[in-house]
Amino acid sequence: MVNYQALSDFEVNYPHPLEVRIGDQVRIEKRDTTWTEWVWVNVAGERVGAWVHESVLKDAQAAQTEVIENFSSRELSVKKGDIVQSQKELGGWHWCCKQDGAEGWLPDYVISPV
Repeated sequence: MVNYQALSDFEVNYPHPLEVRIGDQVRIEKRDTTWTEWVWVNVAGERVGAWVHESVLKDAQAAQTEVIENFSSRELSVKKGDIVQSQKELGGWHWCCKQDGAEGWLPDYVISPV
């Protein structure tokens, strides 16, 4: 784990995160044009969709595919100067933990190693 400092404020863009589990079937709706490793998916029976990293999907090129790794789309709000620990990075986003225990995704342009 690496410590990072927030370079600017970041507010959650999607307040209703999606949790997918191994074996869930998802429908791929679109691929992000900026973050090209991320795809928008919907789960049967769920009202909310979310961006997920293609590495958690069996076939990110298919219209429908299976989830092969548990994943949360939760984002993390930070204020400029906050210190976070990056636990992993996927396609330009870091899964981070704040000192108060809150966890979620932050884009790499918001944080810098300290």
